[in-house]
This record gives sequence, C-alpha cells and structure tokens, in this order.
Amino acid sequence: MNKQEALHWAELIDSFRVFPRLFLLACFLWAVDMSYVLLHWYMRLPKDERGVEASGFASVAFLAVLGFLKLVYSTYAATGRDWNAANAPTVNP
Repeated sequence: MNKQEALHWAELIDSFRVFPRLFLLACFLWAVDMSYVLLHWYMRLPKDERGVEASGFASVAFLAVLGFLKLVYSTYAATGRDWNAANAPTVNP
C-alpha cells in the first residue's frame, strides 16, 4: 500500500466517521443495557422498599444515563465536515 492509497483510505474513514459512529453505537447500547438493569432492579424490589428514595435514585440514575447519551450525541452532531462548504475536500477514487 503506497502513501496515496493510505491517505485515500484515511480520508474515506474520516468522511464516513467510522470510529465516532462506533463509539456512539457503543454508548447507545450501554444506555439501553443500563436502563434495562435499572428497570429490573427497581421491579425486583419488594413493594414495601419501593419508596421515595428508591424511586428518586432510579429516576436520577436513568436521567444521568440519558444525559450522558445526549451529551455524546450532541458532540457527535456538532462536529464533522460541512458538506455544503465551498472548499469541502473530495475523496478521489
């Protein structure tokens, strides 16, 4: 693989934002898993232990997970290439 071909592949991977999308997917799967674990933890609590404290903890933990997911997605959406810009680089075949 010569330098020009390596630069082509690097530009292609950068254009499609492969690694940020994989990180976003991993964060989404983590958020789904944490929500599932949190829901099942709360549902397995005996009725007399489902008080204000347990409900408050569950809601705060759930909002923290969703807040983290929103932060990751907003960072992903705010960064990247502006494809409408006049000087957007092109990928040569």
